[in-house]
Amino acid sequence: MALPIIGLTLDHEPPGGYSKFPWYAIRENYCNAVRRAGGLPILLPHDPEAAPAYLDQIDGLIVTGGGFDVDPALFGAVTRHPRNEPGHTVRVIAGTLLRRITGADSLGVNSAHHQAVKTAGPGLVIDAVAEDGVVEGIEDPRHRFCLGVQWHPEFEISEADRRIFRAFVEVAGG
Repeated sequence: MALPIIGLTLDHEPPGGYSKFPWYAIRENYCNAVRRAGGLPILLPHDPEAAPAYLDQIDGLIVTGGGFDVDPALFGAVTRHPRNEPGHTVRVIAGTLLRRITGADSLGVNSAHHQAVKTAGPGLVIDAVAEDGVVEGIEDPRHRFCLGVQWHPEFEISEADRRIFRAFVEVAGG
């Protein structure tokens, strides 16, 4: 039986800093989480013309985090939550895909609250909210699996994080 092929977006950096040449990067734990969930990770270069061909080849897509993050220091924040441990709790909304996957009404997550969805777009459902009211998760019930979380489940700090990857790979596999 073939493994579901999961495309992973890559971070991109221009020349300078780390290298005098442009480069792609991804944290290894994204690939590891996909493999542990039973999928085959494929890394997707930034090539808009080839995007349709890549989409024809993959069973699922994970849009990863990356260097496009806005540094909290730009607006006066001085602390960050570590990504490898829970920084706060989110309430998981009843009746959502996220609740069905995790089986939990609250989760400890590793997010830093300096960027988030303000309101859900048309057709989207908020599925997780932090104690301070910040939206931590959204989903689109019009699709078999369309889930966005504000934390980093690829660090697999909880069983719920592993369940998210397993559920995604299972749906991608057909």
